[in-house]
Amino acid sequence: EKFSGLGAASMRAREATEWMLQTGSSDPDLSAAVCVPYLMAMGCLAGAYMLSRSSHSAKAHISSDPDFMDRKIRTAEFYKAHILPRVNAYCDVVLTGADSVMAVNF
Repeated sequence: EKFSGLGAASMRAREATEWMLQTGSSDPDLSAAVCVPYLMAMGCLAGAYMLSRSSHSAKAHISSDPDFMDRKIRTAEFYKAHILPRVNAYCDVVLTGADSVMAVNF
């Protein structure tokens, strides 16, 4: 059982990864301009994946320690609702935000 939204976030992260690889080889400055949002997206996605697995395991073993397992499930649900959606937002920045960073004269 996967988190709802995990598959879509993974696909969006794949798009961002492909963009980073293509752009990085031809214009490293552009990919560098959005490297932090890219890493944030990957961190949020990795956390969602791990919490999805943890939640699935907790549901399967709920009888061993109901309070603890319920807290694990609730933590995963919080992450799914509040953190996982950030993957798409960070990927949007990766895919569309590099030019605006490069346009700023610091």
